Amino acid sequence: MIKAIKEPDLESALREVIDAVRSKEVLLLIGECEVEYEGRGYTRLSAGERVVIVKSDGSLMVHRPTGFQPVNYQPRTDLVEAWIEPDGRLSLVAVRDKPREVLKVAFTKVSVLVRGRLADRGGFSTYFDEAEVRDYLFENPGILGEGIEVLAREVRTSMGVVDILARDAEGRYVVVEVKRGTATKDAVYQLYKYVVSLENEKGSRPRGILVAQSFTPAAIELLSRLGLEWRYIDAKKVLEYLKRRGRIGGLSKYLSG
Repeated sequence: MIKAIKEPDLESALREVIDAVRSKEVLLLIGECEVEYEGRGYTRLSAGERVVIVKSDGSLMVHRPTGFQPVNYQPRTDLVEAWIEPDGRLSLVAVRDKPREVLKVAFTKVSVLVRGRLADRGGFSTYFDEAEVRDYLFENPGILGEGIEVLAREVRTSMGVVDILARDAEGRYVVVEVKRGTATKDAVYQLYKYVVSLENEKGSRPRGILVAQSFTPAAIELLSRLGLEWRYIDAKKVLEYLKRRGRIGGLSKYLSG
């Protein structure tokens, strides 16, 4: 639930701020304030209208009306407190212990106060995510090797879900694990678990292939030692595939004209 209050008096704003911080809500204040910082140095920002954001983890940012970067910020805090000063101003202070840093915002007026719990479970991907690489491989099995036929995506085993299950020209099952970026030893162990699980289920040893844009040296050494294979994925080709399918690239229409 989001709560918005227009032009609260500072006493009312204080109660809302204290409750929002205690409840670990996102808090946004728009108003006239002064800002003071002491820690690695000392800065002071004289009075002006600004946007102040306190996130649920206690991080605090002060934004001026222009520019995308905050003019002051506290990326991690150990304590956030608020009170009314003797001169009537509403002070909001964010403290970081190690290293010791203090950021203080003193409001003479709050024009808008917004608070509430925000739910954000969305994944952030650069270029594409693993599911899109999986779909690309499913439609382009030749990347995995000559004579490999893909059978299914997201196949459940006793050890988890296999990205792609395939079969090679000799009739041997192939377990494919996909990683979007750089594959590490953890990805190798994950693939190995799936190979062992499928071997127990099918009664014969399947091939295991790890697909990624790059691999750490330790991952390649472990793949070789465990008798597993690896394939490099070409990011440009995946992007071209996604554009042809209309999965990405829709923003380019705004560049014309």
